[in-house]
Amino acid sequence: MEDESAKAIKKEGIWHVPSQSNPEKTYEAVLKANNASCTCADYLMRHRQCKHILVVLAMIEGRDPAVGIIPRKTIMNRKSSPQNIRKVVTNGDGYNPRYFADSSGGFDGTAQGWGYKSIEALKKAFWYSRHRSEFKHRENMARKFLKNNPEVRELLGQYFSEGNMLDSWKDGEELTLEGLIDEVRRENPSNAQEIIRLLEEAKPLWKYILGML
Repeated sequence: MEDESAKAIKKEGIWHVPSQSNPEKTYEAVLKANNASCTCADYLMRHRQCKHILVVLAMIEGRDPAVGIIPRKTIMNRKSSPQNIRKVVTNGDGYNPRYFADSSGGFDGTAQGWGYKSIEALKKAFWYSRHRSEFKHRENMARKFLKNNPEVRELLGQYFSEGNMLDSWKDGEELTLEGLIDEVRRENPSNAQEIIRLLEEAKPLWKYILGML
């Protein structure tokens, strides 16, 4: 099967990597000396190397971009406990190993066939599966917050727009909600205090809010 990620191209310092699930959609990855970023949801939520960054690194190093990426068809079928962690290496030098555990109680121990990048990531996913209802509750609260505060939602959408994020990455900066609050304080619009109050009160929901923008 053709590896769609191999079509990644570089334009004006930005790598454009097609989505594997939707080849018509591309993500933009930027690599610097000590930093790399991507516009995909995985990177925006975790600020860690995503598969699109790994694809670009592989191409720069002259390796096959498919190395280290386990096709979805390799989902494990054996039945055992989530503690049964297995390490899978996709080539001889051990580059980019993936970790699997058997599914149990709603936990996908294969990460939809891709495997987890580390044992820590696998355990976090398992923990999340056991606290799913709590996260769903917070997601609903975040959704309600954005619905009830359209001015804040509009401000967040502008600040975390794709263009603004790319500009900040090019400048070696990172957009954060703390940074947005500081910007509101500096510009001091008429509703500054109310916006700051709402954002600070919603701090426990920040990561859920960002995931909905």
